[in-house]
Amino acid sequence: MKKLSMLFVFVVLFAFMVGCSLNDKRSIDTPVAEIEATENSDVSNWQTAYISFLKDFPAPEDNEILEFSLRDLDGDGVPELIICQMDNAAYTKDLLVYSYENSIYKIGEFENAGSYASALCITDNPMFGGLFLLWYGGGVERYGYLSVEDRELKYEYLFYYDRTVEPHNKGIISDNEQLVEEADNAFPPYDYYDNILEMYNIGDFDAFGVFLLDTVYCN
Repeated sequence: MKKLSMLFVFVVLFAFMVGCSLNDKRSIDTPVAEIEATENSDVSNWQTAYISFLKDFPAPEDNEILEFSLRDLDGDGVPELIICQMDNAAYTKDLLVYSYENSIYKIGEFENAGSYASALCITDNPMFGGLFLLWYGGGVERYGYLSVEDRELKYEYLFYYDRTVEPHNKGIISDNEQLVEEADNAFPPYDYYDNILEMYNIGDFDAFGVFLLDTVYCN
């Protein structure tokens, strides 16, 4: 990812030192000068566009929860906007993925049809910037990988665990051994919660500050 300017780093750190907490909930209309990139037009543009897009996003239905996150799925330096539509009645998750290049465009969407629970996980491995998915239904856990290539969503089904039989059966689907191994790293047994992609309510700006701070400290 592109390096942020020293001026932007100073602005972020100063705001943080005087008591700005990324955990504080903020209204969608609250000014966020502490995360504006005045010296980096690329960051400023996608940030402004995404915030405006979220402000106008349709309100959730009564049985629906809308959350979003930011993740650079294709490694081009501009994070994708990921919107998760979760239906409380069926515990399913639909993912809508958008990106920015002069304007916002929709990359695609992914639906976990017939699933009763799902999780989105990430790892720190720069080779795999996409999302590792787990969804469950009918006693079978299914694991896959969602990435962006050439402005299109690409999903690869990796493996499954069949919990309906003893001993539990693991079936490898993908021949990409590195990807399967990384999925195992993303979902260590009984302890994958630290790897879950952090999601935010549609009205929160926290994701923008967290993403930009992570960019400063991780590059």
